[in-house]
Amino acid sequence: MEDKKLKHASDQDLLNEIEARFEQKRSLIVEQNRVMSQLNALNEKLSDSEMVKSRFLSNIRNEINNPLASIIGLSNRIFMANNLDETNRKSAKLILEEAQNLSFQLSNIFCAAEIEAGEVELEFINLNVNNMVSEVVEEFSLLSGKNKVKVNVSNNGLDKLVTDAEKLRIVVANLVSNAIKFSPTGSEVDFQLYSEDNLAILELIDNGLGISDEKQNVIFDRFTQINEGTTKRFMGQGLGLSLVKAILDIMGGKVELTSNLGKGSTFKVSIPIAENTVRNSTVSSSGNDFLFDEDDVEEF
Repeated sequence: MEDKKLKHASDQDLLNEIEARFEQKRSLIVEQNRVMSQLNALNEKLSDSEMVKSRFLSNIRNEINNPLASIIGLSNRIFMANNLDETNRKSAKLILEEAQNLSFQLSNIFCAAEIEAGEVELEFINLNVNNMVSEVVEEFSLLSGKNKVKVNVSNNGLDKLVTDAEKLRIVVANLVSNAIKFSPTGSEVDFQLYSEDNLAILELIDNGLGISDEKQNVIFDRFTQINEGTTKRFMGQGLGLSLVKAILDIMGGKVELTSNLGKGSTFKVSIPIAENTVRNSTVSSSGNDFLFDEDDVEEF
C-alpha cells in the first residue's frame, strides 16, 4: 500500500520520504552505537571482575597453603621426635592427620575453582613419576595405617614423564585416597606404573566395595558419591573423581573404570607420552614443591 502511494507522490513527497528513512537509519545507528558502548563497558567490568577473582583465588591459595605447609611440617617433626610422651605423640599425630586432610581437600577445591573459571594453564616439566606416586602414598600413610590398608607401588619401566606435575599429583592423590577409604581392613591396593602404545599408564587396583553398573555411569559427575545421605560412612565433597576426569580431559588423557560390586575396582589412567625433555626446565623428583624447609625448624 505504501509503495503504491509512493508511485503517485510528488518529487517533494519522495524527498521527504527519503529524508525520513535516512533519519530513521541514523537513529538506529545512534541507538546501536549506544548499546555497543554499554556492552563494551559491561565487558570491561566483567573482565575486571574475572581478574579480581583470579587474583583473589591466587592470593587466598598462597595465604592458606603457606601456613598449612608449615603446620604439616612442624606437626610431623613433633610426631617423629624421640623424646615425646604418648599423649603428646597422639596429639601431634591428630594435628598432622587433620592438616594433611585439609590440605588435600583444599587442593581439590582450588583446582575445581580454576577449572570452573576456565583458568587452567598446564605447566609441563620432566617428572619422575615413580617418586611422585610413592610420595603421595606416603602422605596417606596415616590414613592407610588407620584403615590397615597396604598400598603397593610397582614400576615396570615408566620413569620420567613430561607432564603437569601438580595436576597429575591431584589425580593420583584422589585415586589413592578413594582406594584406601573404600578398601576393607587388612586388604592391599596395587598401584602399577607402565607404558603401552606410547601411553603412560597409572593403574590402581583395589579389593574394595566395588561400584555397580548404575553408579559407574555417574561416578565421575561432580558432587556424586557412592554412598550418600546423612548417615554416609565415607567423608568427602564428591569432587575427587570428577576432578580426575576433568584434569585428564585437559591433559589429553583419560580414565577408565572396571569394577564389580563387592569385588573391587580398577582405575586405569592413560596419558600420551610427549618428548622426554622440556627446554629451560628442571627435572622434578615428585612434582611437589615444598614451601616448608626443614632447615628452618629447630630439632625437638
